[in-house]
Amino acid sequence: MSERQKMILVGALATLGVLAYFLIPSTQPLAQVAAVLVGVFAAAGVFLTSEKGRGSIVFVREAVAEAGKVVWPSRKEVVQTTGVIMLMVSVIAIFLWMVDFGLLWLVQLIMRQES
Repeated sequence: MSERQKMILVGALATLGVLAYFLIPSTQPLAQVAAVLVGVFAAAGVFLTSEKGRGSIVFVREAVAEAGKVVWPSRKEVVQTTGVIMLMVSVIAIFLWMVDFGLLWLVQLIMRQES
């Protein structure tokens, strides 16, 4: 089976699962959910046998390996950095409020002089 045919089959299986959800009466919610899950898992199974699926598995494995190499900050560093960010956001917010207030005052002054 070609890659294109596998991708079409993946889409068809997922679509059939969703279609089955709507065809099953709403009085049977477990059957509706089961239909969607069967469609999605069947689609995932076919996808994982394709070249793109195998590439995705390799990508996820490499991503997990890279995440393991990351030097994560300590709790103290995170708290300090968060504090600095909150302080800077507050300073910038106050500065922007002052600029806005000043511009409002200036516009009102100009409007009073024209009337």
